[in-house]
Amino acid sequence: MALKNIITKLFGNGREKDLENDLQRLYSAVESSSNHIILTDVDGKITYANTAAQQITGYSFEEMKGKTPRLWGGRMPKEFYQNLWHVIKEEGKPFIGEIENQRKNGEVYTAIIHVSQVYEDGKLVGFIGTEEDISSEKNTEKLLAEEKAKLEASMLSIGYGLVLTDKKGEITMVNDSFTKMLNWSSADVMGRKLLEVIPMLGKDKQEVPIFKKLIEDAILNKVKIAANSHEEIYYVRKDGTLFPVYITVSPILYKGESIGAVEVFRDITKEKEIEEAKTEFLSLASHQLRTPLSVINWYLELINNIKTTNLTVEQHKYLSEVSRASHSMVDLVNALLNISRFDLGTFKFEMECIKPAEIVEGVLKELNHSIENKNLEIKIDVAKDLSFISDASIFKIILQNLISNAVKYTKDSTVVSIKIGAINDKISIQVTDQGYGIPEDQKNCIFTKMFRARNIKDKVSEGTGVGLYLVKKVIESLKGEITFESKEDVGTTFSVNLPK
Repeated sequence: MALKNIITKLFGNGREKDLENDLQRLYSAVESSSNHIILTDVDGKITYANTAAQQITGYSFEEMKGKTPRLWGGRMPKEFYQNLWHVIKEEGKPFIGEIENQRKNGEVYTAIIHVSQVYEDGKLVGFIGTEEDISSEKNTEKLLAEEKAKLEASMLSIGYGLVLTDKKGEITMVNDSFTKMLNWSSADVMGRKLLEVIPMLGKDKQEVPIFKKLIEDAILNKVKIAANSHEEIYYVRKDGTLFPVYITVSPILYKGESIGAVEVFRDITKEKEIEEAKTEFLSLASHQLRTPLSVINWYLELINNIKTTNLTVEQHKYLSEVSRASHSMVDLVNALLNISRFDLGTFKFEMECIKPAEIVEGVLKELNHSIENKNLEIKIDVAKDLSFISDASIFKIILQNLISNAVKYTKDSTVVSIKIGAINDKISIQVTDQGYGIPEDQKNCIFTKMFRARNIKDKVSEGTGVGLYLVKKVIESLKGEITFESKEDVGTTFSVNLPK
């Protein structure tokens, strides 16, 4: 009756039913809300609690009625509650804050609370309070913060230099190894582009423009980029000194979009020193081996001469095998010596006018015995009048290795094709066999030192695994390129382009 009298007094007769319906709808909305809602009197004693409030706290309305929210609260510092009451009673303003409470079962939860005043005829009669349980969000936030802290700790402590950038390529974080290796503090580099702070130099100690886009390319194309291991790249410290580095840059992706990049680099000074020491040893050993091998071969040829010795056919056969093995050893020593010269940068070029047709003819003469034994057909497409300026010994190294590999690894009674021509400002070389081919999963290793594909190790015992490594070195020294197409058990084509 009290509610009806109030409605009649405020709105007059005839409106009671409509307003009661509105109030019922409002009550239903409050009851079905997923947020905790309570009403209290001016002293904070509970006069109403919706279903969500009872579910969230674990207390029934009967247990709450007449008590204050400290029934499930009281976990915050004293100053928190003093401030809450000061705001809602003395200042007459709503209070919003984050609070930690405890359910009836002892479980602690975190909520956002809103407390507002309730007035009747201009007089404060109580308060309405709501809570939004954010425990799940807080737990997620805590886990993310912990993972972030672990990740940052890991990144800061790793031995490689590490740089994080935003999508503009500006530095947002560096680790301790970065500052130690480069003598720049994190404060010095934050917000700046990496190459504005640290120049990147090549073997000639000149800035390397092509690598200025490493980070930008990783962000734009969403792919990992690695500076080629055969390139010499140096970073410049704050004091101007240099050190060689190996670099990889990866995009940071979020929902498929690049939001930045991470660059990892390492100081490879010791690795280069070890590699140079190995190369110097290899060069010395190869050089020292050439003289005794040459003497052995000279005497073998002398002894093997039927006209001047009384060798039996069987003895002649044995000596021929020894001679063949010795010549193979000479070829290997020469290849290793050439590799060491290229690695050490001591190979001297002697540029002259060369005719590829003549070099091909010489190489085929050296391989004539193997060609006849395997009953191979050699197809040659090389213009006799074709000539250009290059280093004859280097060009022979290329042809010698590509043609000898084709002969060695093709099947009996098949065809080996050799094609050399001029296309615009380049010399094109193609050598094709119908041999064993290269397994798909090993193609990326074909130009590495001492590598032999697994499918030919049992079929062909000869081979050192240094030929194609040397060929690639030689071609790069001439500013050319080499590619290949191969299918296992079908054959292989190597293609070379050299500048004229």
